[in-house]
Amino acid sequence: MTRPGLHATVEHSADPAAVKVALARLTEAHPEEELRLEEDASLRSALVSVLAASRSLTELCLAEPAALDVLADLDDRTSPPSGDDASKEAVRRWKRLELLRIAARDLTGVDDLPDVGRALAAMAGDVFDGACAIAGAEGLTVVGMGKLGGSELNYASDVDVMFVAEDPAGGERVARAVLDVARACFRVDVD
Repeated sequence: MTRPGLHATVEHSADPAAVKVALARLTEAHPEEELRLEEDASLRSALVSVLAASRSLTELCLAEPAALDVLADLDDRTSPPSGDDASKEAVRRWKRLELLRIAARDLTGVDDLPDVGRALAAMAGDVFDGACAIAGAEGLTVVGMGKLGGSELNYASDVDVMFVAEDPAGGERVARAVLDVARACFRVDVD
């Protein structure tokens, strides 16, 4: 790590030692990314902020090829998978990348606390929309309760929901299928 912009950003981070280790792992696996990080100050700032703040998001950045693209354009909120592209794993992957984008916007000061809560709630709503589509949840409504309903989620929130079904007997089966997908993304409370 001999590049001056990258070195300075790392040294001014919240945890330079952890960031150096993560960047070494990243650039060892993808040497071409070091030049990209040197040339793109906003990407560099977002990545270093995330690496200094979160082990789980650091692992995502190291394992997920699309992570740096997400961090390079924090204004680009992608749509969750739909149609033929929708699957439990695709929704889970989208949620992780969207969480990375939201956290980076938070850590770099782009969004304030209420905006972060709304973004996390919108992400959860999109996960449930995807889960309903995958489960074929016709006639089932998912009602966000608590912090989800108030658009005030935080990073550690569980997601409180209530299901309302036209057909209670079939609705329970479909609600369980929706929960199977949603629980791959969040702790979900239906009590």
